[in-house]
Amino acid sequence: MWEIGINEFLYNPDSKFGIIFECIGEAPALIPFCYLAIVVFGIAFRKWGFREKKWELILFSCYLFCVVALSATVVESLKHLMGRARFLELSPPDYLGYTPFYRISSFGGRSFPSGHASMSTLSFLLLDLNEQHKIFKNKWLLTSFCTIFTILVAFSRLVMGAHFITDLLAGIIISLTTRLIVKKIHSLIARKSL
Repeated sequence: MWEIGINEFLYNPDSKFGIIFECIGEAPALIPFCYLAIVVFGIAFRKWGFREKKWELILFSCYLFCVVALSATVVESLKHLMGRARFLELSPPDYLGYTPFYRISSFGGRSFPSGHASMSTLSFLLLDLNEQHKIFKNKWLLTSFCTIFTILVAFSRLVMGAHFITDLLAGIIISLTTRLIVKKIHSLIARKSL
């Protein structure tokens, strides 16, 4: 029940911070769509040397889409399977219906794992974009931005009462793991095809 204590302390559904980060928290899931639009434009109008590298860029677009799609699929499947209630769905002071993250609940909730935490972690795809196109020289600054963004979104989910800490950690771990696995597969395919 330690999670309940943290949520009780932080819960503030009227928080402007919480509302803002609830709205923008899943925005990194749009990275593949934005990238693909830029690639298609670049190839179609012969901009930025994209036409010469089109298969490499299309393969990289597939990598981005696979990371987002697999992360979302794993998160949604676990939400459906686990059925964990959100903090804001429980009634104080007993918080009946609370279940630890490792137990399947009959509540039918969608708390575990956090989709917002998972999708905000996809901001680390910006590091892969930077590696692919050498946009920013300061990788440390970009890494710091992605880390801070992910932490702020995760924290906002506690403030809004939408998740428990274990939900957030699971969402982050799912996206980081998916990214690492798909990146390894992408590297193998890219090496063989180029």
